[in-house]
Amino acid sequence: MKFSRIKLLSVIFACGLTVLSAQAFEVAFNSAETIGERGGILSDNPKFIEGGLECRDSGTIVNFCKFPSDGIINPAHGTIEITFKPLWKNTASKNCLFNTGVGVMWGEANTMHLQREGDALNFIIIDEKQAINVVSAQNFVSKFDDGKFHQITASWDAEKGLALYVDGVKEGFTDCRFTMSKISPWIYIGNNNIYSGGQIYYYPSNAVIKSMRITDAPVSN
Repeated sequence: MKFSRIKLLSVIFACGLTVLSAQAFEVAFNSAETIGERGGILSDNPKFIEGGLECRDSGTIVNFCKFPSDGIINPAHGTIEITFKPLWKNTASKNCLFNTGVGVMWGEANTMHLQREGDALNFIIIDEKQAINVVSAQNFVSKFDDGKFHQITASWDAEKGLALYVDGVKEGFTDCRFTMSKISPWIYIGNNNIYSGGQIYYYPSNAVIKSMRITDAPVSN
């Protein structure tokens, strides 16, 4: 990983949350060139609309993006912010926005998942012992049916727990302790883990992904 992919700064997220003195990896999903400059790899035939990458199940192909995780994610603490516009209509569905390994139902250790399940938003960490730690924002998916972009911020601290923010407002906190001894080699955006050209687990985000920011410090408030 080139040093230019991250930088040291005091981060004020677009939604007003503050993370101090954090290593930050930022990427805008507005073009193949921009994504490639940040080390991202796109699926075939990417579609860009409204300044973002459309990751939608068309019945034949789903666009997604992956990045090498080396040096980007700190297993002990950090924050992920994703700006996106949901294309969700059916509250019975599951949609993956971000993950670092095979889906939760597989129970792969040392993985992270930010996904919609029914009418809830869930941030999930499966630790090295395969214990599943979850923080949820309940009854939010139906509120996203407004045609607008929203920000989801997930924060983790191995000594304190998990927090989830929707448009800058804390909507969930789970007090837990966990250890992740490593992070999977790839970060997946817009779909679940794609391995060797095959789809191991298939839950496209059905959203327009506009930007992502990852820091190595949890949200301070």
